[in-house]
Amino acid sequence: MSEERRKTLKERLKRVDVGIAFVLLIVEVVMAVLFPWQAWLCVLLIILWASYIALRLGPEGLKQVGERFVSLLRSAVSRAPGYLKENPGAPFIIAFQAMLITCAIMMAQGGEEMANELAIYAFYSLVAGVILQFMAFLKYGGENEERHPSGSGDEGEEAK
Repeated sequence: MSEERRKTLKERLKRVDVGIAFVLLIVEVVMAVLFPWQAWLCVLLIILWASYIALRLGPEGLKQVGERFVSLLRSAVSRAPGYLKENPGAPFIIAFQAMLITCAIMMAQGGEEMANELAIYAFYSLVAGVILQFMAFLKYGGENEERHPSGSGDEGEEAK
């Protein structure tokens, strides 16, 4: 096996290795939230996986990952106003999803009354988001139909 091929294979394995460690890090964060009585163990494992990722990537790799993340974040922030203009219900629907996940966590921890109250607000948020999305569909949907006429039968008469 050539030296160049071996180096490429090592880089790919390093990416897979770090990717798996990152997924396990995220799993531990979720476990710390879901099972707070075992948070001390989760925090230790979070520190372990974060240290492993930092040591495996090294300073240069961490710098590259940070630069990519900042670039991605800037791109998302610059596109957000246009997206929110065309999809005004998106923040409400995202809030609904977050509240629903929070309800599931509360139910798992025994806070049924609070979870029920939050579920009601989540539902209101979903209704507001769907109404706003429907209004945006009515507003922006007509423009797309003008650009791409539907097959309403008028084209057949023009061809004759």
